[in-house]
Amino acid sequence: MNASYKSKLLASAVTAALLISSLVFLTGVQAGPAEDLEVTEVSEALGSPPPRKNVPYDVFVSWSNDGSSSYDATVRLYEDCDLNTMADESDSISMGAGEEGLITLSITFEDTGEVCFSGTIFYSGTDY
Repeated sequence: MNASYKSKLLASAVTAALLISSLVFLTGVQAGPAEDLEVTEVSEALGSPPPRKNVPYDVFVSWSNDGSSSYDATVRLYEDCDLNTMADESDSISMGAGEEGLITLSITFEDTGEVCFSGTIFYSGTDY
C-alpha cells in the first residue's frame, strides 16, 4: 500500500508540474507580425478619375499593428491583386504596438479602366 501511495503521489506531482509548465508556456507565447500587422484599407483620393494609362495616381494605404510588440516594416503597393508587380514601397516605418497609420504611395497604371491593385506590409522578407 505504501508503494501505491508513493506512485500516486509521484504521478500527481508530475501531472501538476506538466500543467504548470504548459500554463507558463502558453502565457509567454506572443503573436508574431503575421497576426499583428495588417493593411486595413487601400483607396484612391476622392474624385480621382478611373485609372488612365501612364498617369500617376496617389493611393492611400492604412495600416495597423494590433499586437503588443513593435515592428519596423514597410508598406508595399502592388499593381495587381496577385502581388506580382510592385508599384511603390514606403520607407521603413516603426509600427508601435496598438498603433495605426496612413501613408500615401504612387502608382502609374498600364491600362485604362477597372484595374486591381493591392497593398501589403513587408516585414523580414515576407508580405502580410
